[in-house]
Amino acid sequence: MIAVPESVLAYFQQPSVQTAVDLLLTGKEPKVPANLRWEEVASFYRACLAAQQVQAEYALFLEALWGAVWTEIPAGWRGCRPSNPARPDLAIGIATIWSEGCFSRRFERQGYSLELSAGLWPDTGLQLGVLLYDEENSVLLTDDLLKGWIREGDIDTYWTQEEIAPLAATIDAAQFGQWRDQAYQAIAASV
Repeated sequence: MIAVPESVLAYFQQPSVQTAVDLLLTGKEPKVPANLRWEEVASFYRACLAAQQVQAEYALFLEALWGAVWTEIPAGWRGCRPSNPARPDLAIGIATIWSEGCFSRRFERQGYSLELSAGLWPDTGLQLGVLLYDEENSVLLTDDLLKGWIREGDIDTYWTQEEIAPLAATIDAAQFGQWRDQAYQAIAASV
């Protein structure tokens, strides 16, 4: 079981919290409300800290989910270093994970690249993603191999159906097993 941080639950389950956090995290520095009074400055700072905590705990949760789901990477695949993710959208920085909505890792194997993701979005919930391509950037996975997955985005990542599991205080990674196994079978059939 993976514990979902209280801040992440509040963000995804309470629209008022989501709105406040989104406003505070917009831009490089939170915008100071025009009607803020001096006696409210400390509260404003605490709200900014809480918004940053949501962002960091979101990244921690997605990394934990990724690790619990994408177990036993197929043999022969070598993971890229965290400091060299191959593309900016695969960076492990908290702000990147927040803006992308997912934690992803890239693996390489003799002319092939594999990206495995775990994501959480307000509109689609918890999802897994997989992308497999060759050195010419040709996507190798197909709809036939990944039934129930949706190919989307600029990079053509396949994502599982909306909300594999409802967001709750704990998530059982076993609920993702059939999707992970289907992805691993599709990868094996494609290289």
